[in-house]
Amino acid sequence: MARQSRTTDSDGNGSWPASVMVVLVVGLCGAVVLTGGIVAADSQQLGETEVFAGGWGDADDVYVEEDGDAVFAYQTDLEDGESTAVNADVAEGLFHATVGSEDVNSDFENVSGEMTGVLESDRFGVDGEMTAERPENLADLSVDLSGEVSDEGNDFDGDLSMTIAESGGMAMLFGDIATSGDLTTTSDTIATSGEFSIEQQMGLSDGPNRTEVLELSVDDTDEGYTASVTQKQAVSEFQAGGWESEQQARQTLKSQYVATAQMMGGQGELTLESHDFERLDDGTYWIDVAFTVEYTGIEDGLENMLAGQLLQESDLNVTQDDAREIAASITDLHIETFEFSMAESATTTDVSWDIALEETDSMTTALISLIESADVANTEGVDTDELADLKAILTAQQASDLATEFTWNASMATEEEEDLVIEAMVSSDTDNWDNYVAELKDRGIDIGTGMAFSLEAATQGEEITADGALTVNQEDLVGSMFEMIAEDRTMGPEMQTLAGSIDAADPDIARMDMSAGEDGAEMEVGARFEDAAAMMPTRLDGTPTGASSETDGDTATLYVFADDLVDDGTAVTAADVHALTSVSERTTVHLPAEWDREFPQPNTEAAAEYLDKDVDIEAVTNESGPGFGVVAGLIGVVSAALLARRQ
Repeated sequence: MARQSRTTDSDGNGSWPASVMVVLVVGLCGAVVLTGGIVAADSQQLGETEVFAGGWGDADDVYVEEDGDAVFAYQTDLEDGESTAVNADVAEGLFHATVGSEDVNSDFENVSGEMTGVLESDRFGVDGEMTAERPENLADLSVDLSGEVSDEGNDFDGDLSMTIAESGGMAMLFGDIATSGDLTTTSDTIATSGEFSIEQQMGLSDGPNRTEVLELSVDDTDEGYTASVTQKQAVSEFQAGGWESEQQARQTLKSQYVATAQMMGGQGELTLESHDFERLDDGTYWIDVAFTVEYTGIEDGLENMLAGQLLQESDLNVTQDDAREIAASITDLHIETFEFSMAESATTTDVSWDIALEETDSMTTALISLIESADVANTEGVDTDELADLKAILTAQQASDLATEFTWNASMATEEEEDLVIEAMVSSDTDNWDNYVAELKDRGIDIGTGMAFSLEAATQGEEITADGALTVNQEDLVGSMFEMIAEDRTMGPEMQTLAGSIDAADPDIARMDMSAGEDGAEMEVGARFEDAAAMMPTRLDGTPTGASSETDGDTATLYVFADDLVDDGTAVTAADVHALTSVSERTTVHLPAEWDREFPQPNTEAAAEYLDKDVDIEAVTNESGPGFGVVAGLIGVVSAALLARRQ
């Protein structure tokens, strides 16, 4: 049976952090608790008499039936143009609610849009669009983001262009910044090149009006390494004595560059190519030197040092031969290209680099060897399965020849003195990702999550428009979340109990639709569970079986049906009912002989029809099987709106 590991990205790193998981669970709980007007089992956040209807507060009335069952009634006032409807049936596991308002909150009166979120046993999808009033200082905006992680690929592209008008101090503070570059990794190479520059209107220092320069290049030779350096910089009067003559400069450079090689068991031969020293008018001194250093024996020295340290580690079961072999693998790294330069003046800084390392697979091999030799049983905080997963990820990367390329180009510049223009492009692509996923599966690991997303936003005249979508597939996502919450004491007993009751109910599907515009806002939310009874309270008198609602003028009433509130409704008094933990002193008790009326029954057909609608949200194909994403807070937000007026 395949072992389910954390979701992995192109580097094998875990994703879906715990904080996101908790938000998702809370969103799902909101849909269940609030849409049906029934709270999950034994919630401690509410008073005892509030437990049947959550945030609706204490019941206004309770109608006791002859067989001991009862109906709780909760009333709330509606503003003009407001509407609400609630239906829930515990036996069928159906929960459904709608809410509408013609009065849009002043904070959102210039916002319109619509959004749909769907949660199923194998996917989560959300799709929406929005139009809002453009902020006064936002002169221009264009955003285009898209990405996908699946068994077939792992890619991301993002573009941003934004102009902030009359940015004031921001332009003065940041100045002009630009950077571009790329980073490419394969199973045996790492290469990166790029540049970075910054130009400020205000000076960065009070030093001489000259540009300090550092240029460094390193060549890998048969005997070792050759470093070529050009150095131009100001030095203080205290430092000047080490640079004034060629002999003094040579000795200073040897103490900096050759002594380091000797400390690592190698040798260094320094050649001073050029030397210039002068005293400046401000009393400081300026040096301009170029030199080369030929290093030999460093790799042997490093190998000896590493091997010795490995042998001293009590948590590693390595022999002397093993230690030397691992150390040799680490030092087998080959420098193909190493060029670095930096130039800095009072107002500008320019940095560029071009670095390529080869035979990095030898370091991976060394890491795998260290994993294999680790004495996990005697190492605190180290998990055997995690080490096994790490080894599988590293070997899968090598076997599949996985390659990842990350590129970027970004700038921030000031135009017309106070307008701040920001532009950015980011792209990430992978080669042989499908082979990598196959190699992982051969080693018992699934990538777990399939995800795709897109977002487009732009200014259009005096408005901002946005259109986005997200789909997620992951096997047993909800189960793993509940397990995580149950084991995490920082979540607190309330969250752990709530998560346990929702998990026991075996959620099947949840859906939310929301729209808003000039004519008001409408929201609809529903959920279906295989065993909704598992969420019902167990510590109180009576068991909720369903809920419905009706509206009469400007008053909405929620009815919650409960079985077995008392043993015999004909044999109790109002005082007996008030003594129950489920009934408040403020609730009016109606005994069987005191009332004769009918209550609207839960409309399960409308709930089922709503949940069975087809939704055009494209999910990611993921061969690792069905999953359970969760509506990230969206359903909870919509559900909370049902109670906004009451609270």
